[in-house]
Amino acid sequence: MLEIKLNLLKETNPELFTRIKDHVSAENINFQLFNSESGDVNVLYNDIALHCKKNPQAEVLREFNRIKPDSSTIVIVTGMGLGYFIKRFYQDSKCRIIVFEPDLNILKFTLDAVDFSEELRSNRVFITTNPKEVIKILNSVYVYKNKVVATKLASVDRIYPEKIETLMQEMNKTVPTLSSNYATLFKYSWNWFYAALYKFKGDKKDSAINILENKFKNKTALIVSAGPSLDKNIEIIKQNRDKFIIFCVSVAYKKLITAGITPDFTIHLDFVGTRAIIEYEHSGTNLIVHPAAHKNILETLKPNRSFTFYCKNDLFSRWLSNFCGFSIDRYITKGSVAYLALTAARNMGCNPIILTGQDLAYTDGKFYSSGSFWGDLYNINEKNEAVESALLTDKKSVENKLKQLKETNFTRVKGQNGDTVLTSSDYAGFISHFEEFAEENSSELTLINCSTGGAQLEGFENRNLQNLSESLEPVNLNINEVLEDIILTEKDPVLENLQRVKAKLNAALSVDKNKLLQAADIGIKNCDDLLRELRNRQINPKKVKTQYTKIIESFTRLDDSLYNKYEFALGIVFQQLTEFNRLIQDESAQSDVSMFIDFAKTAKALFQVTYSRIKELNETILPFE
Repeated sequence: MLEIKLNLLKETNPELFTRIKDHVSAENINFQLFNSESGDVNVLYNDIALHCKKNPQAEVLREFNRIKPDSSTIVIVTGMGLGYFIKRFYQDSKCRIIVFEPDLNILKFTLDAVDFSEELRSNRVFITTNPKEVIKILNSVYVYKNKVVATKLASVDRIYPEKIETLMQEMNKTVPTLSSNYATLFKYSWNWFYAALYKFKGDKKDSAINILENKFKNKTALIVSAGPSLDKNIEIIKQNRDKFIIFCVSVAYKKLITAGITPDFTIHLDFVGTRAIIEYEHSGTNLIVHPAAHKNILETLKPNRSFTFYCKNDLFSRWLSNFCGFSIDRYITKGSVAYLALTAARNMGCNPIILTGQDLAYTDGKFYSSGSFWGDLYNINEKNEAVESALLTDKKSVENKLKQLKETNFTRVKGQNGDTVLTSSDYAGFISHFEEFAEENSSELTLINCSTGGAQLEGFENRNLQNLSESLEPVNLNINEVLEDIILTEKDPVLENLQRVKAKLNAALSVDKNKLLQAADIGIKNCDDLLRELRNRQINPKKVKTQYTKIIESFTRLDDSLYNKYEFALGIVFQQLTEFNRLIQDESAQSDVSMFIDFAKTAKALFQVTYSRIKELNETILPFE
């Protein structure tokens, strides 16, 4: 019987299926069923009641009423018990439920005693046994405007309190990042798409980074970031320059150049410009740029060579890789430029890979290393507040950065010395990214963290850079000569298909521009008609339905011609399209006047932004020659 029930679990979590099936309880494990005062079945686990002894159903109902879950809620339930929480939340709402039960004894007992076949088939209920599984599922199911809430059985505080604490630490790293990711996408997706498209204007001056894959096999990579610990290591890097292929994040470039160190690769991710490194010579370094990096970066910086990091989580890159026939499965970015550098180094075959300045924490009262772009402008006082340095003279040029730092949500994470260090919620999320990278790659790579005093990165070995450097041999490569030879001999999948790419972009966005503009214009008028009807004292439901249908038809024409047809085009209206899709999937949208108003306004914004941006593309970039 248990085998049949576990087969359902096998489909969604085969590793957990195997762990439960093979688990054998120790002899001292004891389960005893009994009736609570309410008559509901309860269970003692080694003399601890898993549910309220008075009324398990009332216990669950209180939590249900506190949370008030709906279809946009993700509930993390710690403790399986006899499944009362799962049953109530599943039956009385359309929320998604992630169950965290780290005790395999309880999990196996309950799955044998209670039928969860409907819940497990629903794709709304997930069972996990460790925090990493919870976070993995949370990342996969979370969508825009989801609410993530946690609840637990009271008994779990007595059974495994330390595991609950670990879970909450992981959630504190992850949950803020989930919503901030959408905020970032909403703010920059159009600019990113525009920048990526602009780089195809004229003749491309860069190469796809894919041509460098495995070209630096077993060479030592040093990834230099701008954290406070870089101050401790800058002279060591200079003395041992010949032992590393240096990947430098853009904000640390000033620090290295001033110290007389020219990095082999400088990594640029941000759209916001090049002011962090513009005043320094770049002819000796090679740029690795995200497609979304500032549109004029190559013309502005004039590097030796430039390579574009087409990546799996970029809409334009995904379309381009499919169209040109090359893989970007191992090219992923996760918010920080250092992570992009880490992935680039791995894909080039570098091993070991060493981090320095990757504190991901505010140590020694500093945000950044002294001499880096932001390093001398701000520090942290004894109240954990961002304060201006005496060196800050041009306040206007950096006032946005100061505002950002002052609005930072501070938290504490585990430090390399076993104590806690001050960090931000964003940095806490980045810590998770680096630890996930280590988990996926540590069997093949030697990963070392020389960011002394910073946050602990599980999976990276903490080492002193001086001692480590003494054990390393010189790289013995002239990087620029090697790159020159690779560019001359390797086939670049994007450059080979450049004219086809330009022709397809012209066809999508320029040739039929009048058709797209007309569909958007009609959609705007449809939305205005619906809004006028909704302002009437006596609303005519038939007219509302007619106008609603017309808006959907206008959207469908636009979607069929552009957004559903070309994945890259989602970047044009990512925010507006996300908000529109959320509303049309809301079952209450067609029965509530306020929802109809929201729908009309959201649809109008989608059509208006489509119109203006298609027009802008054709006036400033398109058509490609």
